[in-house]
Amino acid sequence: MKVVIVLDTEDAQGMRDAYNIARSLYLTKGKRFHASSATVKVNKIQFIKTLREFGAEAVDEFCEKFDVSRSPAAVRWKPSLKLSKQAVDIYFDENV
Repeated sequence: MKVVIVLDTEDAQGMRDAYNIARSLYLTKGKRFHASSATVKVNKIQFIKTLREFGAEAVDEFCEKFDVSRSPAAVRWKPSLKLSKQAVDIYFDENV
């Protein structure tokens, strides 16, 4: 079930009604949809691979958007493993 509630901030009664509707839906339907409180763990190696793949896609999109001619070697270009690892290390140092 999907519900869209449009709020008119100039209508005080409408705001109260929308709140009551949302609260009622939450109390009757919403409890089973809570997100898990478990912590998400990120695998560092998989993160490096994902970052390299994103870099390759970004370069391809840039070349297509700005009509940059690409040689066959450039088409297969991926960010270096060292560059990706440094970026991931910085992320993990700041966020872990």
